Amino acid sequence: MIYKSTYLFLLVPVIIVIVILYFYSFAYAASTKIIPDNSSACGAGVFCEWAWSDVIGWIDFLPTEPPASANIIVSDAEITGYAASGVGFISLNCVSQVPGGPAPTCVGGAGNWRITVNPLTGELAGWAWNDQIGWISFSCANSVPGFPNGTCSSLNYGVNIVISEGGTHCTAIDPIPPTTCGDFNGWAWNDVIGWISFNCGNSGAGGCSIQYKVKTSWEPPAPTLPAGDLTSSIFDTQAPDGAAINTIMWRGDPPAGAPINPGQYVSFQIATDCLPNQGTPPACTDGAAGWNFVGPNGTNGSYYFDSVGPNRPIPINQTYHSNKRYVRYKVFLSPCSPPICASSESPQVDDVIINWSP
Repeated sequence: MIYKSTYLFLLVPVIIVIVILYFYSFAYAASTKIIPDNSSACGAGVFCEWAWSDVIGWIDFLPTEPPASANIIVSDAEITGYAASGVGFISLNCVSQVPGGPAPTCVGGAGNWRITVNPLTGELAGWAWNDQIGWISFSCANSVPGFPNGTCSSLNYGVNIVISEGGTHCTAIDPIPPTTCGDFNGWAWNDVIGWISFNCGNSGAGGCSIQYKVKTSWEPPAPTLPAGDLTSSIFDTQAPDGAAINTIMWRGDPPAGAPINPGQYVSFQIATDCLPNQGTPPACTDGAAGWNFVGPNGTNGSYYFDSVGPNRPIPINQTYHSNKRYVRYKVFLSPCSPPICASSESPQVDDVIINWSP
């Protein structure tokens, strides 16, 4: 049975720790996704490449002392590379070769092991490996002997990466000055050395007399809003011989961050007839699904919109909508997503106005 300590005490004198951290962080490779110590995205006096174990001490996630090199890459699916520690290198992925180690392989008894990344939540899972201490678990959800579904019901632990701050997704937050975006949080477990802390600010880490954490510049994909549509009720023009549908206009707000053509995120189709074999308006056989919604070219693959934005009448092609008594519209809302907008934003439609004439 494994138990989590209430506090992890840092046993190394502060002055020695500072010297060691400075020595290890004098350079870093451009390909890494780990933030270096004391950098503008890390903060003065903050160490952003270190995890801590009461047993083996500091674990460096941006190793630069030969033969090591800064090599860790965080992606939307996994982490590759290795960290350096007092018991040797810790591999984070079966595809990653540690200095002096054998060629990596993802076959055999261990299989395709790695640290995985959930880009929607920032949660990490899976296993790392060290030749001296063996497997390191990054999530209680990992299957272990006797617990095929993990140990979260009895021992809830894990490591995650911060992907939002104050309700704002990190893709919309400037990394300078430093924020919590990209911070690793939580605990990993090893049967030999016990708990590994990834952030001094986590409960049980003993406080931040030394401000350490692991921090990455990786950002998950910005959340996207689903496109939506709404079908109106049936409007009766009260013209016995039918009317000409002239224009449609909407009032509201386009996505706030849309830099160009903000009106394109709201579009319409117009229906004044039923689909074939669906009867005649207003009583199409299959209800709303039986109406023939079309755009400017008379097909359901085209749409009416004004790229400038709201409060502008959009002319309707009367070839398909003249001498019609009944009319209804379908409005389509599309989100503006990165990289066009800084974060996913949806338009807001408050009113839709249809103009017709007998």
